[in-house]
Amino acid sequence: MSHLDPALVAVRTVAEHPLVDAGTGRSLRMVAPGAVTDGRFGLVEYHLAPRTPGAAPHYHQTFSESFYVLSGELTLFVDGRWQPYRPGDFAIAR
Repeated sequence: MSHLDPALVAVRTVAEHPLVDAGTGRSLRMVAPGAVTDGRFGLVEYHLAPRTPGAAPHYHQTFSESFYVLSGELTLFVDGRWQPYRPGDFAIAR
């Protein structure tokens, strides 16, 4: 699909946003930072090695955080308990 007005389309090739080391067992790619989306949203690809802890429990007051599991398992604190999510699952923390 293309857009009639090319000025409204932004394309970033994978070479423009490489996967970078983010610590032991972690790597990330800034796929679409706010600077590219005019602050509308940000998109980060985050890789964790098996049994590598992610971020410490936290929340954001100024934006929501979405998760889409591609492989493995992601554990989130939801409804008062830790729950596992698997490939194809989506979660949003508001």
